[in-house]
Amino acid sequence: MKTTGPSPEKRFLVSVAENLLAAQQEIDDLILQLALGKAEAKDKFEELKKDFKASMASLKLQVISFTGSGVNKKTQDAIEQLENVLEKPEANGLIEFEAQRTKLLALVETIQNEVEEWLSNKQLSHEFINEFEKFKLKLEILNLKFALKRFEVKDSVQDFFKDSAKALHRIVDSAEDSIAEGEDVWIKAKKTIHDTYKSLKKALH
Repeated sequence: MKTTGPSPEKRFLVSVAENLLAAQQEIDDLILQLALGKAEAKDKFEELKKDFKASMASLKLQVISFTGSGVNKKTQDAIEQLENVLEKPEANGLIEFEAQRTKLLALVETIQNEVEEWLSNKQLSHEFINEFEKFKLKLEILNLKFALKRFEVKDSVQDFFKDSAKALHRIVDSAEDSIAEGEDVWIKAKKTIHDTYKSLKKALH
């Protein structure tokens, strides 16, 4: 008897949820390292900039491979500016960190808006959005660490992270069941990404 594999829609949603789970684990690890004093905010900021630059380079190559051409001029200019900021000297205090953070967030917002519109419902776009949202949330966490003398992780935050992970696992386990008849899978995936990061940010505060 011939069996059919997972539908493209299910594979897509599973990929989105798995990426979110991996990102959430990264964020959870960062919070714990900072709270336990196992990492300095300025060191983690430099590490974040280096990793994000590598992610952007990788995603740009994927776009060229996927579309046969590079990003549009406006987006390319913003990416080049972003790369320049990512290469700026180490931020040794809150003022230097805040100056770089403000520039990075503005450029990321510009690029993200362009990419979301440009790639529309192409599967590659969810990888971009996840990287952008993860980067912004990590910047938020580092901002809290730079600004606060004491950085603690409340039980409510850990509980929320666990609940969020369970919700993402449910998507992985029953992606097809979670797609309503006639529902646009891209819109659902995009909403899942944005809602997850919005909730995680809310939990931190």
